[in-house]
Amino acid sequence: RSFKNRGTMNEEEALNVTVIQTYDKYCTQIIDKSPSAHVYSFEKDKNAWTKTKTGGIFFLYKRSKVPFFAFMILNRKSPTLNQIELVTGSLQLQLHCPFLLYKTSKGGIFSIWFFSGSDCERIAEKLGKLVHDAGGLGLKIAPTNQSTNFKCSNPGINLMTAVPKSPETVTKGLNQLMDFVRASNENSKANSSPNPSKVSDGSNNASSHSDGPSI
Repeated sequence: RSFKNRGTMNEEEALNVTVIQTYDKYCTQIIDKSPSAHVYSFEKDKNAWTKTKTGGIFFLYKRSKVPFFAFMILNRKSPTLNQIELVTGSLQLQLHCPFLLYKTSKGGIFSIWFFSGSDCERIAEKLGKLVHDAGGLGLKIAPTNQSTNFKCSNPGINLMTAVPKSPETVTKGLNQLMDFVRASNENSKANSSPNPSKVSDGSNNASSHSDGPSI
């Protein structure tokens, strides 16, 4: 669901702002949201994806303090597993719908899986504009490949340098991730969190202002 600037917030938006203010007191307005998202990480030492325990509602929101924008995955099961990222010019983004990949200034790289592909694309576009306006590179979009649905874009992008050198390796990893997302959805529709293989269970910090997992 996309939120437009309005003079007043409706009851639902006001409640969401209040909830986010519990974890980021500078939140003032919800820009956009998606009801179901899950965070994955890539561990360079293991060359494998890790499923984190962070999954829930994705919020893109405005803040009253610099940096003026941030996003958050509000964990459904435990608030200690929420993930918050401040939107700055150093944030690097790449879209492999339904995954949004991002690299933090400290080198941690994450992959957010969105249940809704349209939500993923819409939010990625908004995030890219915010990063660009903050002096960053904006959003890099990976052209799709009919046989795999994923193909890495410009190999020169810094986001890819933290991963195994070959872009094909990254593509393969994303394909595996998507395969297991689909398998998880088929096996248990009641479970909204994908459960990839070649993926070890891992815990995630409450906020990723610190180093995050890598793609």
